[in-house]
Amino acid sequence: MPVMKNHEFLISLGIVVLSLMAIALANTIPPSNDDGVGARFIPLVLSVSMLILGGIGMAYAATINAPKEPEPAQNQASQVSLTGMLFRIGVLTALGFFYLFLMGALGYALSTFVVLVMCLVLFGNKRPIPVILMSLIGTAIYYVVFVKQLGIYDPPGWLIDVSSFL
Repeated sequence: MPVMKNHEFLISLGIVVLSLMAIALANTIPPSNDDGVGARFIPLVLSVSMLILGGIGMAYAATINAPKEPEPAQNQASQVSLTGMLFRIGVLTALGFFYLFLMGALGYALSTFVVLVMCLVLFGNKRPIPVILMSLIGTAIYYVVFVKQLGIYDPPGWLIDVSSFL
């Protein structure tokens, strides 16, 4: 199968293009004046990481043999998995809008925790203790990086405000 018909290659190519656009946008952020880590450091690191991973994905997809056409029984199963995937994409998009609302109501930390729990459950994590632990650790990491290190505004929640405790 030609490389351009290989779905993994095309997805990786899309990631590379997206990461190049992210690098260009990150370079529009003014550098810090104190020779330290500035506001554009994290976006650049994430964009370059995404570029590297996309390049690895392209190289891998170009070297693997393309899968054969699925048999009719497998085609029905792949249609079901495509429907499930589209459902998850829709729910994840709605969850993003819900996160924006929740951030105004609960503030950054609490809304991030709630949305991380919902995302982990959406993608199949069923055990409550690991879901809660991963969400707590993820929230703590995001809070330290974005609010404490980068100085991003932590909006107080109009319903519950936990920012004074953090």
